[in-house]
Amino acid sequence: MSSSHLFLDTDRHRRLLDRLFFTGDNLPIVAGSNKAYKDFWAFYERYKRFKCRSGGSDVSLPVSSDGAAVSGDIGGQYDAAKKLNFRIKNRRLGDYIRHRRDSPLKSTDATDEQLYYFEFVLHLYLDFMQKQKLSKILQLRRSREALPVFKHKAEIIAALQQHQSVLVAGDTGCGKSTQVPQYLLEAGYQLIAVTQPRRLACIALAARVSYETLNEYGSLIGHQVRFDKARSSSTRVVFLTEGLLLRQMQADPQLKQYNVIVLDEVHERHLHTDFLLGLLKCLLRVRSDVKLVLMSATINLHLFASFLGGDVPVVRVPGRLHPIQLEYWPVRDSELTGKSEALDPGPYVRVLRQIDSRYPPEERGDLLIFVAGMRDIVAVSEAAKAYDEGRRWLVLPLHGSLSAEEQDRVFHMAPEGMRKCIVSTNIAETSVTIDGVRFVADSGRVKELSWDASSRMQRLQQFWISKASAEQRKGRAGRTGPGVAFRLYSEQDLAAMQEYSTPELLRVPLDSLLLQLIAMGLPDVRRFPFVESPDTSRLEESLTSLASHGAVNAADETLTPLGALLARLPVDIVLGKMLVTAAAIGVADAALTMAALLAVQSPLTNRAHSDREAADARSSLESDEGGAFTLLNLYDAWLAEKLAGRDSRRWCQRRGIEEQRLYEAAKLRRQFGRLLQDCGLVDRDDWDEAGREDSKKEGATTDHRSDGARLSEDRNQRRRLAALKRESRTGRQRRRVLRLDALELGDDDKGDGNDSGDIGSDIRDLEFRLSHDLDRLAERRRLTGREAGLVKAVLLAGLHPQLAVPDSANSSRSGEMVFHTAAHRLVLLHPYDPLTTGGWRPDQGQLVAYLGILETTKPYLVHPLPVPGLPALLLFATRIHGNASGTRLLCDGWLELRPSSADVAESALAAAVALRSRLGNRLSRLLRRLDNRDEELQQQQQQDYKDPSDRVEQRLLANKLSEFLHAQLPHEVRMASSATIAAAAAASASASSSVETVTNWLSLGILTDDSADCEESSLNTDNLEDSHASYLERLWLCPVCQQEFVLNLAGRLAHQTDCRRSASDDAAQHDKDLEDELLQQKQSEQQQRKSVCPRCRCQISGSTAEILRHRRDCHGSAVSDNAEPGIALVVQGHLDTGS
Repeated sequence: MSSSHLFLDTDRHRRLLDRLFFTGDNLPIVAGSNKAYKDFWAFYERYKRFKCRSGGSDVSLPVSSDGAAVSGDIGGQYDAAKKLNFRIKNRRLGDYIRHRRDSPLKSTDATDEQLYYFEFVLHLYLDFMQKQKLSKILQLRRSREALPVFKHKAEIIAALQQHQSVLVAGDTGCGKSTQVPQYLLEAGYQLIAVTQPRRLACIALAARVSYETLNEYGSLIGHQVRFDKARSSSTRVVFLTEGLLLRQMQADPQLKQYNVIVLDEVHERHLHTDFLLGLLKCLLRVRSDVKLVLMSATINLHLFASFLGGDVPVVRVPGRLHPIQLEYWPVRDSELTGKSEALDPGPYVRVLRQIDSRYPPEERGDLLIFVAGMRDIVAVSEAAKAYDEGRRWLVLPLHGSLSAEEQDRVFHMAPEGMRKCIVSTNIAETSVTIDGVRFVADSGRVKELSWDASSRMQRLQQFWISKASAEQRKGRAGRTGPGVAFRLYSEQDLAAMQEYSTPELLRVPLDSLLLQLIAMGLPDVRRFPFVESPDTSRLEESLTSLASHGAVNAADETLTPLGALLARLPVDIVLGKMLVTAAAIGVADAALTMAALLAVQSPLTNRAHSDREAADARSSLESDEGGAFTLLNLYDAWLAEKLAGRDSRRWCQRRGIEEQRLYEAAKLRRQFGRLLQDCGLVDRDDWDEAGREDSKKEGATTDHRSDGARLSEDRNQRRRLAALKRESRTGRQRRRVLRLDALELGDDDKGDGNDSGDIGSDIRDLEFRLSHDLDRLAERRRLTGREAGLVKAVLLAGLHPQLAVPDSANSSRSGEMVFHTAAHRLVLLHPYDPLTTGGWRPDQGQLVAYLGILETTKPYLVHPLPVPGLPALLLFATRIHGNASGTRLLCDGWLELRPSSADVAESALAAAVALRSRLGNRLSRLLRRLDNRDEELQQQQQQDYKDPSDRVEQRLLANKLSEFLHAQLPHEVRMASSATIAAAAAASASASSSVETVTNWLSLGILTDDSADCEESSLNTDNLEDSHASYLERLWLCPVCQQEFVLNLAGRLAHQTDCRRSASDDAAQHDKDLEDELLQQKQSEQQQRKSVCPRCRCQISGSTAEILRHRRDCHGSAVSDNAEPGIALVVQGHLDTGS
């Protein structure tokens, strides 16, 4: 008898089967689009085909462990092969069969026997999966015990129990990164933080450890990186980046949420690594219960042991490396290009050819090539593809700017008969382990950023790697089997290498790091316990830079209100200043977007410039105002694609844009906005693009659907998001065979909906839609000319004093123009910058502000921004020394500004003095809100005492600023001559009676009206009489008080300043009197609240603010007596011990 009659037609009976077997809570398989449900149906169809092909009369149901039939009353012959180890009771099936006649689905033709047999097949599948999982568990246990670090498990735990800190020096492949956190968990430690230098390593290690501990990802084991978190209240081990742990330490100086902190890969010596090491060394003295574990493959044991204390135990773990054949292939003289930055791919093609000739294709083994940078990756990849033509090698790039999905490709398997050729930067040296690598080709080079403090410039230069890095790279060939390492340099080159890499702390600017230390309350940053202290001159240079930005007081190196806010923003100081200024003049919405776009890695890929079609598709979005406004246009156009419901991912790919960077910018924008809102600098309506749920809470949603429909859609999208994340994590853990056709065609033509790139894109899209209100986004509009000018002004406020002046003999071609800065001569526009590709030419008197200078083959301005010279200098220059007429102005000690006449000079200076005063006063009032540390009282005060004229003042300031920026004020700007600079310095030091100080930034009478100097200016030759006439006092009507005075230019400007200040003080006093009167009226009308103080037990009557103020004052002594030490006290306590 055939068994085919026992199987149901799944298409006809799917709804019934879903209802009986896959609907409900706590079921192993639930109906839906999840993987487990799909896998079962695939198993069912395969089992059905197998039984139908095999035929036979044995169709009896199997028995359970007690010998009874699994379901129903059907007996059968005992068969050990069909014995199941468990049984899931299904009451719904029994009820359905008993009450079939009353069932609403009574018309179905599914028999009882078929339904019981379906239940048996389901149990058979679950039993199979259970046995498979048990086999994996046993295999996992064996593989864990085979790791070299397993033999040192007891030693590591014993050392940590007897000491506060432990050094684990584990060679490559010993398993320390995945196993030590598990050992700590098994030893009873419950709150474990494991830091990694890179996001990719955090996510990959958390997934692996979660898999090995058989825990759902994000429960017991989790990760937390910027904008991505998978952890819950039950998480006991969390993998996170070093920067994130620093942020957590700012909020919780004692890190009470952890009792063990593991710093992995400390040998890389990133800036955050050294910063954390100094803080944690101090923390060990305050918290005797906290444990510190430092791990690395190539660690300078003497350095770290002496830093932590001479008695720190060191656990040495050998690596699990298979034999590695080492071959030196020095680059031939004929293959040297003569340019230090250029790379000849010929030697790497020879390595490919050698592997092809030595090893047959059936011997699997991939090649990992280490090169210095992106340009080298492109050169080697193109040469490898040209050599092989896709027959035996699958060429894959690997670097930090790739998306997570693109990086994941290197972990999957090549098709049968092919090998992977992975061309990577040093990212594959320690943070990423790629299974299947058998061959390594090492260029011996690395690109690193270095900082030149004298010229305020970063250099991206090639260096020889260290001996420790060379060993790390070689070890990648012996992780999974015997390997071969090709070193494309000589043994003499190896001998000349330094032992360890130069720490990042010694080669990058320290401004942000020192700002964080000062914000933590450290009285003297020079005494901070660095592992290797930087030169005192570099510390002094960074402190001077912070003072020039207004972040610290130069006299005592204490934090200013602006510096306090900048320390809270996870962004560069320049962009932080930009955000604060934008909040003051009411353009926070656009400024937040621009700051976020400048803070993330550029969304433009290499293909964006090399592919002509991509450049043409993007040309309409490029702005003649520079790269920052081009990025803003890209972001707005991307939002428009999303609002229209079109495929934004494909839109980005066709234009050479990495969409992941735009998602990151959107998240960062919200983070910036919330920080400014929490500080009271902006209102939510000024910037927010909240998701539907947040909008509903605020009552501001524009979605007119019912609450039920909106919440139902949100729940469905959140479920789908959770399912996609689970599927994505499962896909990362499971190695797949790469599709050659998909890689060759590119992402535009891939049709596989199950591709990890599609899943990642769907996840980001859902996260974006859940966190943004699309209706609000639809109301966004492009910037008007006035708004664009204001945004340029706030950019300039952040970028100053980073200005460049065009050379007077510039070429007519944009790409050949030369600029000069205060510290560096002869800098250029990058060939790919929109100003260069758009053929921009500077107008008369125009300057270029810039985000930084980066030297690769040449020094290039980063994100140059054309600005009018006169408004830029008069509004933001730190100091201005001028002649008596104002027609010669030395700005910041190196730029000479020459208005075309004395009248232009006077009107410009008067407007600038007034605007700087208004802007400074407004910023001061905004930043004073940060002084109150009681957040609840601060919020109540903002609600009770908010100035009703605040918006009017903001609009007035913005209008005046816009008028000044767009005013036609003819002028010239040039580099000041050395004679002019020396004369100004001498006049300032002499304290001459002719020098008149108008404001703390403007002094007149320092420069002379030299006729030769005037003749140098084409604008000033006809204005000598005007210039000399301003020395004389003349009758003048004050436009503020309408009174007449006989004053010179300096006197007129000073009088207007005092006059405006007096009028402002009178207006402020009037507003205060009115506010006090309104407050008294409000307090007399409101019902007095009563509360009992828990400390002094007295009754408190008054407003909420008064109650909170009493509690704060009453508790002050108790809090100060019992408060736990913050970071400043933690560090100072360590320093006071003399360690």
